[in-house]
Amino acid sequence: MAKINQSFVDKLKTTGKQEQISLGYKLFLVMSPKGTKSYRYIFRHPVTKAIKKKNLGNADVMSLESALSLAISFNSLLEQGVDPVENFKAQFKPVERVVFTLSMVVEDWHVTKGMRLSEKHLRDRLARFKRYLLPHFGEREVLDISLFEAREVIKAIFERAPHMGEKVARDLRELGDHAVDMGVWSANLLAPIKRSFPRPKAVNNPCIRADELPEFLCVLARSRLDFQTRLLIEFQLLTMVRANEVVTARWVDVDFVNAVWRIPAENMKMNKAHDVPLSSQAVALLLELRKFNADKPFVFPHRSNKNSHCSANTANQAFYRALGYKDKMTPHGMRSLARTWLADNGVAFEVAEACLAHESGSQVSKAYNRTSYFNQRVEAMQKWGDFVEACRNM
Repeated sequence: MAKINQSFVDKLKTTGKQEQISLGYKLFLVMSPKGTKSYRYIFRHPVTKAIKKKNLGNADVMSLESALSLAISFNSLLEQGVDPVENFKAQFKPVERVVFTLSMVVEDWHVTKGMRLSEKHLRDRLARFKRYLLPHFGEREVLDISLFEAREVIKAIFERAPHMGEKVARDLRELGDHAVDMGVWSANLLAPIKRSFPRPKAVNNPCIRADELPEFLCVLARSRLDFQTRLLIEFQLLTMVRANEVVTARWVDVDFVNAVWRIPAENMKMNKAHDVPLSSQAVALLLELRKFNADKPFVFPHRSNKNSHCSANTANQAFYRALGYKDKMTPHGMRSLARTWLADNGVAFEVAEACLAHESGSQVSKAYNRTSYFNQRVEAMQKWGDFVEACRNM
């Protein structure tokens, strides 16, 4: 009989029939009629004594030495009463793949990246996730979310509210990036979603002219709005702040002695604390409100929850429904009105911008110019307050 070695295996030719050649150690070389060679281990089960077979691999890929080594290790297991095939399957059982849903990605984002945001920004982001993304994809595996279905969901949002649709598209892209950071994805397949929903062009908020302010204040005074909503609108007019900033005002942030309202960074759009000089008219308004709301944390509390503030949309609804100014002016438009009046009345550009908590100038100039123009703003805000009072008395 020929010597069994690698050369023997390599040179063996087919006879046109199925052949099985013993190589020792219960290892066999199986030759198909077409000449394909493979190694097979044949043994009796240590308990049932039934004949079992295990294909080890193609002989063109697997060496004789490797096949013999595997057969010898199998024989050792048989001597211990262990089925080598079952043992092999147990050792090489595929690891069950961990399924990551979008909800899991959101949770990880919240812990690792979301905590870097301001409290308000984080609250807004999580609210968008919960309202627009999680109902559709929350329990879906991230790997199964296609770009097509994501576009269909956001398209419906974009058609109703373009600005919100653009934000949700940006949110989903960021969650996809975070899935890559987690190792869930090798690449963010949702990244192109942002290109489908570009940021809408800014539309200026309508506002009236300064000479139309007396009429507006007359309409406001005669309206059927409740006392707090009327003062909310007037206080926002006097202080030139944004809707969210005014409704989140707390009594602890108001310094009556120095006539300053100190807005914390988390309540500001740019996440930077802002001190608002209060005109005598604004102070008088707050003192009037304090008669009714001093026992509540917020200057403008919620109707049914005294520990919360009223909605940032309160003034908007009043303009549209009660005052009839839907196409004439918005609460944000009052900022434009005040800004225009300041410019027309000789207030320096930088001071006027600071009154609205705008940052003017280039990044370089802002780095060197650390002043807040507070003293100049005190004078400007009082001039504006005097003008508003004069308009009210016309």
